[in-house]
Amino acid sequence: MRRWPRTVRLPGQRVSARRLEKFLYVIVLLSLFTSAKMSRENTTVFPFCSCKQCDNGVTVDIGDFVYTLEIPFHGKTFILKALLQCAAELVYQEVILQPEKMVQWNRTVSACQILQRVDDNTLVSYDVSAGAAGGVVSPRDFVNVRRVERKKDRYISAGMSTNHSAKPPHCRYVRGENGPGGFVVLKSSSNPSVCTFIWVLNTDLKGRLPRYLIHQSLAATMFEFMAHLRQRILEVRASLR
Repeated sequence: MRRWPRTVRLPGQRVSARRLEKFLYVIVLLSLFTSAKMSRENTTVFPFCSCKQCDNGVTVDIGDFVYTLEIPFHGKTFILKALLQCAAELVYQEVILQPEKMVQWNRTVSACQILQRVDDNTLVSYDVSAGAAGGVVSPRDFVNVRRVERKKDRYISAGMSTNHSAKPPHCRYVRGENGPGGFVVLKSSSNPSVCTFIWVLNTDLKGRLPRYLIHQSLAATMFEFMAHLRQRILEVRASLR
């Protein structure tokens, strides 16, 4: 297995890829092992429950949660945790391995373009988010560097904002900035047909939006993404039958 390079060299910026992985892993550990403490004092929890009807006609609840943590030097970080009824490899294929195809099923993103493939596991992408909060939050664009890591028990896609000459800021969009974050798909040691999906989001949408509105719209966007992802999983599984 290839190890992370010390740095990823990009136009105008050098990003410590190993530092990104360590930062993301620490946040994931916090979300896994301290979730019982996250509802206290310095942490906000956004619970979300939806229902689905199983093949046998039984209706069950689905519980997704978004936690927020104040991270030194990075500010508020959102952490989504969700249990998915599918193999981790399927989520890896749909979310991590081919992000440019997510626009086909993920309505929270309106565009994703691969600007540069640094190596087999590192790429630079240009992403445009859809508007949120009923249009109050206008679409933002981002330039991100992403690094993918495949381990025995999990898949990781860690990244953050960078600069690239192919996509300078444009007056059409407000250029957002992502701090260290990404996706983690944890395999189940007891059941290969389920996995845990974790999304760590640290972002600055810029603009002059009220902070409470930003926090609510980010949490709502994460929940909406999970709804689209679950629908995509159903479609893929149906096509394989």
